[in-house]
Amino acid sequence: MGGYSREPAGIRRAYRRRRSTARANRVTRVWLPLTLLVAGLVGAGAAVKMPQGDRLYASVRVAGIPVGGMSEPEARRVLQDWADRRQAATVELTPTPGSASKRTRRTTVEALGYTLDTDATLHAAMAVGGAVSVFEYLATAVSGEKPVSVSWVWKVDKAKTTHELRRLFAKPLLEPPLDSRLVEDADGFHVTSSKTGLELDAETTAMALGPLVKAVVPSAAGAPEASLPGPAARVVSRVLDPRVSQSAGDGPWQIVSQYRTRYARNADRTQNLVVACRRINGHILAPGDVFSYNDVVGPREEEGGFRTAMVIVRGVYKPGVGGGICQVSSTIYNAALLADMEIVSRSHHGTPVAYVPAGLDATVAFGVVDFRFRNRTPGPLAVMAQVRGGYVEVRLLGTPSPEKRVSIVQTGASTWPQGTKTLADRTLPPGVRKVVEKGHAGCRVTTLRLVEEQGRPVRRETISRDYYAAFPRIIAVGVPTPSSEVRAPQAGTSRGIGAPPGAEPGSPAGPSEVEQ
Repeated sequence: MGGYSREPAGIRRAYRRRRSTARANRVTRVWLPLTLLVAGLVGAGAAVKMPQGDRLYASVRVAGIPVGGMSEPEARRVLQDWADRRQAATVELTPTPGSASKRTRRTTVEALGYTLDTDATLHAAMAVGGAVSVFEYLATAVSGEKPVSVSWVWKVDKAKTTHELRRLFAKPLLEPPLDSRLVEDADGFHVTSSKTGLELDAETTAMALGPLVKAVVPSAAGAPEASLPGPAARVVSRVLDPRVSQSAGDGPWQIVSQYRTRYARNADRTQNLVVACRRINGHILAPGDVFSYNDVVGPREEEGGFRTAMVIVRGVYKPGVGGGICQVSSTIYNAALLADMEIVSRSHHGTPVAYVPAGLDATVAFGVVDFRFRNRTPGPLAVMAQVRGGYVEVRLLGTPSPEKRVSIVQTGASTWPQGTKTLADRTLPPGVRKVVEKGHAGCRVTTLRLVEEQGRPVRRETISRDYYAAFPRIIAVGVPTPSSEVRAPQAGTSRGIGAPPGAEPGSPAGPSEVEQ
C-alpha cells in the first residue's frame, strides 16, 4: 500500500528561515557598501566630477536663464543678447520731495555706468559642471530641476554713474543759497536775511542706485524698455548753507577804507560798470573769507545785462562783452590796499589805463584772470560799490582800527617812447592817413605799502613790480588799388604799396616803419 510522509512543521519553518537569511545576506553584500558610499558622500557634502564634455552642466541657470546643456558659444550668444537688452533697459529717476525740480528723467542701465560681464559670468557657469555633489547630480537626473544658480557678474563705473546723474540733475536741482547782504538806506545799514539752497548729492544717490539698477529685468526681445519702481528710484538733494548768514553780519558798519575812480562817459561802458557794481554792492566777508571778483560778478554775458564795449587784448583795444569792468576791479584793489587786506591774486594790464596810476590796476577775465583779497580783520567786512556822479566809488565797511594808518608809495618809475608804425590800407583814399591805435609808452614801476600804528612804522612791504611794454602808434595810409596802378602807373612807387593783406609791418612785402 503506497503513500507519502509529511515533514514535520518544525522542519519546514527552519527551511524558510534559512532561505530568508540567505536573501538578506545577498542584499547586504550588494547594497550595503553602495548605500554607505552614497550616504557618506552626501553627508560629507563631497563632490565628484561628472563628465559633461564641452557643454554646460545640465539644467544650470544664470539668474533664471536656462543655459544647461548648451555649448559655450551657444550660451555666450544667449547671455550676451540678454545682457544687451538689460543694459538698454530704461531707468526712471525722480527727485526727492522738496527738490527744486520734480521732473522725472529717464536714462539707461548702461548710461548709469552698470554693465554685465558676460565673459566672467559664463566662466562661472562653465565651472559648475566641473564638480557637483552626487546628490545634486541624482536630483537633477530624477527631477530635472536646477541644482545650482549662477549670478551675473556686474562691472560698475562709479565715475560714469556720477557723470550721468550730474548731466541729468545738476542744473535742474540746483537752488543756490541766498547770502545775507549789507543794504544802505535812509535809516542806515542793515543786513538782509539768508536762505539755504539745494544741490544734487550725486555720491549718495549713486550708492542707493546700485541694488535698484541690478534688479532691472528687461522685457522680451523687441520691447527693450523696463522701468524701476518710481518711488524707490529717488535722486537725493543736499542742503547748501549760505556763506554768510544774518547773524554773521552784525556791525557796527564803519568805513575802513574807500577809493574812487573817474570813468569816461560812454553808455555801453557805463552800463557794464553799473551791472558789476550792483552785483558786488553789499557783499559781506566773514573774517578769513576771500573776495573773488569773478565769483561775485559772474560771467560777462549779454543775458546778464552786460554790453559790448572796448577791452584791452594784448595791449590793443578791441570790442568785447563787459568791456570796462576792470575799472571796478581796479577800484576795489586800491580800497583793499588801503584797508591793509591780504592780496591773494592780482594781475596788471598789458598797457597802462587812464583811471588809475600804472602799478595800481587789477585786470580780470572770467575763467582766466581773477582778482582776490582776504579779509584779515577780526570782524565782518562789507564791499560797497556804486556808480555815481561820474565816479566808480568803493567803500570797505567794518570795524576800523583808529590807530592804524596805511600809505601806498610808488618808486622806481621809468618810461620809454612808444614809436610809430604805418600800414598800407587800400580801403582809404590814396595819401589819407588815419590813426588806428594811439599806442602807449613803456613803463616800469614798483608799488610799496607802508603801515603805521600810533604814528610808528610797523610794516613796509613790496606789493608789486609791474612792467608795461611799449605799444607803437599805428597809422594807416591810403594807397592805390592794384587796378588803379595798372591804369595809371607812377614812377618811383614804393615796394610797400600794394603789399598783400596780412603782411607783417616792416617785412620786405609789407609797409615799413617810418618813425621810432
